[in-house]
Amino acid sequence: MKILLIVPEYPPYNIGGGGGVFKEIAENLSSLGNNVYVIYGYYPNTSIFPKIELNEINNIKFYKVPEVPCPKFLPFLKTVLPIFPWTYFQLKQIIKDIDPEVVNIHGYGLFFISQAALILKSLNIPYVYTLHGAPVSPGKMKGIIGLIYKFYNKFLGRNTLKHASKITAVSKYSRNFPEFETFKNKIQIIRNGISIDEFRDLKYTTRNVFNKFFPYSRDELIFFSLGRIEWLKGFQLFMQIIPLLKQDGIKLKYCIAGKDYGYLQELKKLAADLNIENEVIFLDYLNFQEKCECYYFSDFVVVPSLVENFPAIPLEAMCMKKLVIANNAGGIPEIIQNNYNGIIVDMNERQLLYTQIKELLSNPKLKIEIESHLHEVEKYNWVEITNKYLDTFKSVINKL
Repeated sequence: MKILLIVPEYPPYNIGGGGGVFKEIAENLSSLGNNVYVIYGYYPNTSIFPKIELNEINNIKFYKVPEVPCPKFLPFLKTVLPIFPWTYFQLKQIIKDIDPEVVNIHGYGLFFISQAALILKSLNIPYVYTLHGAPVSPGKMKGIIGLIYKFYNKFLGRNTLKHASKITAVSKYSRNFPEFETFKNKIQIIRNGISIDEFRDLKYTTRNVFNKFFPYSRDELIFFSLGRIEWLKGFQLFMQIIPLLKQDGIKLKYCIAGKDYGYLQELKKLAADLNIENEVIFLDYLNFQEKCECYYFSDFVVVPSLVENFPAIPLEAMCMKKLVIANNAGGIPEIIQNNYNGIIVDMNERQLLYTQIKELLSNPKLKIEIESHLHEVEKYNWVEITNKYLDTFKSVINKL
């Protein structure tokens, strides 16, 4: 099958977990014998006349499409902005030359993706539209950004949904945004996955990353979080209970890894105000091996996000046999069941979160029971997920 993926980002030019998702889909589709092409948006450009770049890796052809440059003071607009008009016509010719049997496009609220959908409609090429939720910030903003999003939602976004042959979403939560209400009953759930074999049986003998920031202490618990340093990731929620744990004599370090998206100084100020500067450690960005090492030497993985559609971090932690403490938000409850395969609680309820963690630390049997269910993460294996996408693609082609 000749399949084209059109996605907003792709490693190494990605700012979040979406890039990893798109990479897994492309590589698994290719490994299953399909002819795969990937067109992805690329934001860090400075020229107003950039060219679409082509390269091929492991039998997958990639087209890197430059978008309108993003202002440095608006980092959340990366992957959101449109492509130039002259790039649009170049892209149309490329898609025409590829002549795919079916296209899978990803992402709502992204101008580039809707521009690509317009091209597909003009060429009468069917596409499956995969939703990862809708933007949280723009719809709440006043001024020009809020107006632009309203325009997008009313015209571009709705038309992209309307003309899709099939619509999928990565979680029930992602399907339930008000922007999708008209199409809700037509949306099929195909959840994100995890490459089990990448994490299975990983072992480390020395804790190189943590040792750079603090000395090893046998009686000190390590809570580990990973993600962009922004308020939506909710690190501030978990920080609020650290003083309560300290009062009980619990020694701990809360290690946060990720690039700063304008919120690092706020978190450092909060740590100072709470008198937990020695307990909160900022690790900056970690590569795959460093990330896995931190999972391995942590006692618990904390996912305090205020909004997540279907995050990879809980799945990765479970693959590394680490117990997850998560905020009851977004699509996280579709992964974590409280006291079954993790701890999930409304982290805005500080006393409740404190009580849950105290119960976990004082009840070894509960921890062992929860850890006995972590192997169930295998149901999210990317091979099985990719086959669900393939079945959807085939159903679209068979209707032509």
